[in-house]
Amino acid sequence: SGCFMRLPRLLGSLVALVEYDKAHVPKYHAWMQDADLLATTNSEKLPTLEAQHAVQAKWISSPSSGAFVILDKTAAGDKKVDALDEMAGDINFFLCPNFPETREVELSVMIAEKSCRGKGLATEALQLTMDFCKRAYGAWRFVAKVKQGNTPSLKLFSTKLGFQEEKFEPTFQHHLLALDNPPSPSSRKTFRRFRQERARILDLLPETWHSKLSFENKYPLPPSPVISLSREECKDMIEGSKKTIDEQTAKQKENSLAAISKLEEKLRALDESKKPAEVRKIRNVIRRLEKRGAGMRRKNEEMKAAAVGLLEGFLKTYVEVNEK
Repeated sequence: SGCFMRLPRLLGSLVALVEYDKAHVPKYHAWMQDADLLATTNSEKLPTLEAQHAVQAKWISSPSSGAFVILDKTAAGDKKVDALDEMAGDINFFLCPNFPETREVELSVMIAEKSCRGKGLATEALQLTMDFCKRAYGAWRFVAKVKQGNTPSLKLFSTKLGFQEEKFEPTFQHHLLALDNPPSPSSRKTFRRFRQERARILDLLPETWHSKLSFENKYPLPPSPVISLSREECKDMIEGSKKTIDEQTAKQKENSLAAISKLEEKLRALDESKKPAEVRKIRNVIRRLEKRGAGMRRKNEEMKAAAVGLLEGFLKTYVEVNEK
């Protein structure tokens, strides 16, 4: 269903979503002692903090699911939203079985802090997570299972986000709601263009960059970014392409000089009076190689300028600059 990836920080006007980290576990474990939360989220109470840490470790290493902690930006004021004090709840996503065919993702959200409820945090967190899953995985069908009697969650998914109830499952006592948003033909065309651009980019970069730009089973939809890189990484990406072109040019120059050397050696061994045509042919080849070598520097600069233009366009369209 895809390869493991670290989750980016997602920012909205009300919330910031950050990957569920071990620093969040103690507070999350405290939340999960509440009987009402356990019932509405259909969660299992874990006996120890160590057991909760083990579950968190599984979350961050899973290739088919992810967990964000919801931070309340409205509570942070002018402060940077990172403190554990701003933890309001969490939101999880799961790539459903046969995801490459169904493109279906299951969502679950919880606002654990009572003071944070009714502020629109869950709505925005779900919108950010769905947008991320569309960009990163190519998801277009979203489902949610809401416990019978959980009226606020039913209203959240159906009224605020447009989910439709597909069925009620009496065995598990929950409603199954779904939202379908299949990609348009223009989105497919955009995806094909992205794959072509990515192939050209990879040709320009050292192999160490290939894993960072791996988008297998992903469906980018510009102008939304599909990857998060630091400003330093963006700079290194451009400098790496220049270095690759310089190395390619140096190799071509080396090969050209080696070819000229072999031809000159062959020329010295020939008797011009006996084989004038062959001598003229070799001299013409040497002149062409020397002329090509003289133009390599100019061509090298042209190639680097073209590469920088291509990379800057790629970064602007597909990359979110992370200031960290």
